[in-house]
Amino acid sequence: MITLFLVIDLLGLSLSNIQYPVLSPDGSKIAFSCFGDIWTVDREGGRARRLTVSNGYESVSKWSPDGKWIAFESDEWGSDDIYVLALSESLPPKRLTYYSTYERLLGWTPDSKKVLFGSRRNTLLGSIYSVSLAGETPKRFLDFNLISSDFISLDSLLYSRGVSRWWRKKYRGPANFDIWIKKLPDGESKRLTNFEGRDAYPMYSPATGKIYFLSNRGPNNINNIWRMNVDGSNPEQITHLKEEIYFPSISEDGRFIAFTSMGSLYTLDFKEKGVEKVPVVLSLAFKDPREDYQEFNKDVSEFAISPDEKEIAFIVHGEILVGELKDLREIDNVRQITHTPAPEKDISWHPEKEQLVFSSLCDGDFDIYTIEPLKEERFYKDLSFEIRRILNTDKTEYRPTYSPDGEKISYIEGHGQLWVMDKDGKGCKALTEESDILWVDWAPDSRWITFSRTVLGWREDVFVVLVNAKTEPINISNNPNDDYKPMWSSDGRRIAFASRDNVGNLWIKYVFLYKEDEDKDREFWEENLDSLKTPEEIQIDFDDIDNRTHTVTKIRAGYNYIAESPKGDRFAFHAENLNSDDVWTVDWFGDELLQLTKSNVDPKEIFVTKDAMNVYYLSEEGEIGVVSVQSPVPRILSFGIKMLIDKGREREETFREAWWIIQDGFYDSDFHGIDWKKMYDKYINLALISRSKRAFHSVIDMMLGELNASHLGIWKLDRDREITGRIGIIPDPEYHGDGIKIKDIIPGSPAAQEDVSLKKGEIIIAINNKKIGRENFYKMLRETANKEILVTINKKEIKVKPTTPAKIGELIWKEWVGKNQDWVKHESNSRIGYLYIASMGDFNLEKFEGDLYKQMDKDGLVIDIRYNGGGHIHDELLNILRRTTYGYSKERDDKYKTSTSLFKWDKPTVLLINEYCYSDAEIFPMGFKELKLGTVVGKPTFGAVIGTNNFTLMDGSTFRQPSTGWYRVSGNNLENNPVYPDVLVEDPPEQEGRVPCNQLKEALRILMQE
Repeated sequence: MITLFLVIDLLGLSLSNIQYPVLSPDGSKIAFSCFGDIWTVDREGGRARRLTVSNGYESVSKWSPDGKWIAFESDEWGSDDIYVLALSESLPPKRLTYYSTYERLLGWTPDSKKVLFGSRRNTLLGSIYSVSLAGETPKRFLDFNLISSDFISLDSLLYSRGVSRWWRKKYRGPANFDIWIKKLPDGESKRLTNFEGRDAYPMYSPATGKIYFLSNRGPNNINNIWRMNVDGSNPEQITHLKEEIYFPSISEDGRFIAFTSMGSLYTLDFKEKGVEKVPVVLSLAFKDPREDYQEFNKDVSEFAISPDEKEIAFIVHGEILVGELKDLREIDNVRQITHTPAPEKDISWHPEKEQLVFSSLCDGDFDIYTIEPLKEERFYKDLSFEIRRILNTDKTEYRPTYSPDGEKISYIEGHGQLWVMDKDGKGCKALTEESDILWVDWAPDSRWITFSRTVLGWREDVFVVLVNAKTEPINISNNPNDDYKPMWSSDGRRIAFASRDNVGNLWIKYVFLYKEDEDKDREFWEENLDSLKTPEEIQIDFDDIDNRTHTVTKIRAGYNYIAESPKGDRFAFHAENLNSDDVWTVDWFGDELLQLTKSNVDPKEIFVTKDAMNVYYLSEEGEIGVVSVQSPVPRILSFGIKMLIDKGREREETFREAWWIIQDGFYDSDFHGIDWKKMYDKYINLALISRSKRAFHSVIDMMLGELNASHLGIWKLDRDREITGRIGIIPDPEYHGDGIKIKDIIPGSPAAQEDVSLKKGEIIIAINNKKIGRENFYKMLRETANKEILVTINKKEIKVKPTTPAKIGELIWKEWVGKNQDWVKHESNSRIGYLYIASMGDFNLEKFEGDLYKQMDKDGLVIDIRYNGGGHIHDELLNILRRTTYGYSKERDDKYKTSTSLFKWDKPTVLLINEYCYSDAEIFPMGFKELKLGTVVGKPTFGAVIGTNNFTLMDGSTFRQPSTGWYRVSGNNLENNPVYPDVLVEDPPEQEGRVPCNQLKEALRILMQE
């Protein structure tokens, strides 16, 4: 193991990314996070002392009021847990929480006996818990969630609430942070600030009797330190930094505040020195070298089989590898044929030569290159390769594909415009004026190209266009479904494609291009398909082509991958039948529908061999598999290769790629008024000094925050997470004896099952014959999800199979919705209905239709979309709600009329919204108001509406690109412009997750009056 010792003086320009500073009670020292560990340094600066060294990322820390302990967050076990470290003892940190959701450290109780943290365990949006230093089962402290807090006194708590990202700059909207004060334990919360911008991190100073806080209410909208009276009056700005201040904390005596700005550490002295930059020296012992060999046997991002099916090219870590396909079992003789710092993608084979064409970010934007072996006839036999850039412009070019004769290359430019060029990069020609082209395939005669592009919202249609003629593309699918991934059969007589609706149905279809083929029966095709030759010039009969579309099969699927054999006689595709994401196949007559994989491989790419007997696929895990149609036993194609990874260079290229994705595709060419090109230089040094993934991502987040836009972010899970088992009980916080007393049981959970039947008030004394005593109950449930355990209650032993925290979360939501429904039913004497839309996906549309049907006999309806994170079904919902009656039918002696609009709702409706409504859950209420479908009640929505694409960066991180703006008919942008309710009603924090709440009460009051 190589250990690199490095001393860094952090007084210089952006040489660190210090985060989460916290002052000791007397203000003499500062604890902070840097390079993924917790450190302390004197308030005046100097050499820092490292307190933690682990495989995790240590972030937020809090000093105990007595100065003897530091609590901190660490993701050593996959998600953030709470740990404590005794400063006077040479003991390792002690883990206090064992719950596999992200715990958020808030601070300590004033007596230093308990640590306070936020967690989403047993309530709708999370609660505040306390845990003792002994590590007992955490107890509920507050029934609602908050972001930061500080005690004014033993019974008076300051806190801030909001849902906007900490790194987002200048946001104005209802999801921002405000400051509240609460009398403990049961007093009503009182709002102290009501500013549309950010008021957060409240800190009480005993020295001045004032509340200090972070706010961007100044003239430049930059986060600075402000102060106000305890009642919220007389706010005044204290600091005037030109860059954002982050993570402020105050000393216990109230004399000093520590904070960071652009990765550097600062202090604010109220009495003497004002704002000072703190010089910090770190002595680092890096166990991870800057260069390291990393072995890969999966993590493939794409693959391409050679025309003779003897080689496979694939991409790992942004590099192109080529190997020999042997016996459908392994990839042999693997060669790494590119060694560039930038990522490569979109590999495609030349139809005849040993050559690949691809796109690369080598020169700052994606250009098109070719590569071929220099000396040998096969890539996998050579060690030297020639790379040529054949297209170099200041625009983005990607997805190059050779024509079947090898003379031309098609590619996509910019935001989806289809182009072609000669094989040497000359003669570039645009084939379409429109953008948004997503899938392309060449005709076998190299004269035509078929493609799909969006024409109706998110729905695509299939087109064909002549390459060498000045003709417009012709739509050959003309269908309101989403028709995508067109594929030309090798005989030139058919184009197949996928066609999906918005409720999870997908059809595989094909269209005959020749009228004469429409009348040929199955016997003809079975006898002649193999002998049909490609015409020298394909002549398409466009007359009545819509009527020559045939359906092969129908499956359950979303926007999933589909492939066909060259002859078009077999399809392979990603289907969601049988509640799994697997590879299926069917012949082109639709007779032999067969599941090929059964392990939820979630395929991202599929290839069918020339003989239609084998199917290759790329799994979600980045493994290349192959399965025989005749004997469907999947095999993973094994390979192994070591790459020398320069981690600093990798980080630089990942940063550049993230910056470029925004530069190339952000929906607003003016970048919300930001000079985006300057942002690269502003943040690159700060990013490169980061040694941990999360710290590196935080720098990219800060850069993204400059845009003041939604739908941005970067993330990656590097390690497997420890999963806590949940049996579905809620511990009684008032019980102080051994074991766990059951206060409540979550409906539908394992504990509520008939064969388990745990009861409120019972005490669980052991798990798997191990006594609980005063130990943390959740510690005993580590890695027990979906595994049978033995629960002991008194002398009774019960077998239980715990579920996951995620499943418990779903059950809590379901219980909340049920309580809302029951309350509305009871209070309205069954006159008013209630339904909840949790998200805006295909499943939610189906559920909405089913729920609405059950409410048809009601006189009015509450539609609740609070906490809805968005999706894409706003139009379908609005179309159902805007249907009107234009007539009715009635049989003789029938008492009832049947409306001509069989499925509609045109009775009084109230729509509930709040600041958690995001994206498509804002387009829907906007349309609801514009169409005057009812009354909107609640709080304004977030103001976060942009269509988004996800990208996988070279280091495996996922990165979001907001690429499509959404606007009202008036032209006003929905981004940063919330939808306002007709009736403004706010629920106090104490009503979070409670039934009923003020908003629901008002909705029912309005409906009962109509």
